[in-house]
Amino acid sequence: MKNIRIRKESVAQRVEAIRKTVVFAGVFLTALFLIGSLNGNTAKAASRKCYSICTGNTRVYSNTGLSRGIGWIYDSDQISVINVTRNWSQVSYPISRGRTKTGYIATSAILTATGGSTYTSRGKFNTYRRPGGSYYGYVAANDRVMILGKSGGYTQIKYPVSGGYKYAFAVSSEVNSKLRPQTAVSYGVNPQGYVDFATSPSNGTLRVSGWTFDRDSLGSKLQVHVYVGGPAGSGAPGYRCVANVHRPDVDNAFPGVGQYHGFDATFKVSRTGAQKIYVYAINVGGGSSNPLLGTKDVTIQGTAQSSGTNYTRQTICITSNGQTVDTFHGVAAKYITGYSDVGTYSCARYVSNYYRSVYGITVANMFTGRTPSASSGSFYRTTSPAEGDIGYQTNSRGSGHWFIIKAVNSDGTYTVIEQNWKWKSGGRTYCYKNRRVSNSTKGFKVFRWSGR
Repeated sequence: MKNIRIRKESVAQRVEAIRKTVVFAGVFLTALFLIGSLNGNTAKAASRKCYSICTGNTRVYSNTGLSRGIGWIYDSDQISVINVTRNWSQVSYPISRGRTKTGYIATSAILTATGGSTYTSRGKFNTYRRPGGSYYGYVAANDRVMILGKSGGYTQIKYPVSGGYKYAFAVSSEVNSKLRPQTAVSYGVNPQGYVDFATSPSNGTLRVSGWTFDRDSLGSKLQVHVYVGGPAGSGAPGYRCVANVHRPDVDNAFPGVGQYHGFDATFKVSRTGAQKIYVYAINVGGGSSNPLLGTKDVTIQGTAQSSGTNYTRQTICITSNGQTVDTFHGVAAKYITGYSDVGTYSCARYVSNYYRSVYGITVANMFTGRTPSASSGSFYRTTSPAEGDIGYQTNSRGSGHWFIIKAVNSDGTYTVIEQNWKWKSGGRTYCYKNRRVSNSTKGFKVFRWSGR
């Protein structure tokens, strides 16, 4: 009897152990299901797809400084965008045998701007991989679409697709008719606005902030003209910017006008000391004049930059990587001894660095034969170069080269500051400091920012 009782107890213990095992297995499987569900949600996060803006290969780097190349993206490759900043974007791109690779590229290679205004589409229209490129898809009616920047007759947009978004280009006339706000009524009034403040943040600079809009064209981002030392027409030097800064307070005060009618620009100015500034909005509708938004008294610090007509060209030997050859308005032009037409030491990178440091904007679209784009305002072609303008020429290989106009000289030439204009001789690398160009230089063009 004793042995039988022990065996019965052993069987009971085994049954209890099996029961506990089954319960544990159920909990374990439930946990796996929940983890799988969470992982499934992560895998289905919204994606962003696009192609490079220009045809040709795009260099890929292993670091955000865009200095260590690891590969190339072909213009036929669809890119998956992971992270975006003003300077670099982390992307995934296809390589051989169906695999993908992750790296960093210049944001300007895929985007004309990193943000913009969002509108609801009023109808269907087609999209394209790049300006004038292959068909990519379409925007449907009622899609919420973000407008980024323009390139020629095309406008880049971000629009929803199954599983995420696409960055693509559409014909600008379609964007204007299907996305941008339409003026239902012509009021025939002048713009209205206000000058919030004017200060001088550093020597020879003027910062002006405010807002303005025109009820005749609420979708327009108005030009703002600023005169230092006298009103328009008095001979006082003038400067321009665009009222496209995010100002939700304006839309709250004037419901329906839109949130992007602010201006906040910093100019390099030629007058210093105590000055009265005059700020005007440029009418685009049925009004009769360009109204004075206001005046402000400001003391502009220091002394404006000199004309620089006495700059002398020098030949510099590059002896180390990252060597500073020249500095203008605190922005250093640097060289390396090897080949460096992309990344940190490229010609376009210096222009970008200069405008970010001096004017606080991001410049993009600096490709051969293109007009640069800006994160605020726009660039336009000018035949009267001035200090701080962006210059362009073609080199001996027919490729484009970008630089900043450092001075306008009395002999009709222009002194420039640049990166990556160099040559080899006797096993050494050389470049010029204060190189000069002229209107007869091959491919010479000059672009001016609307905010200057």
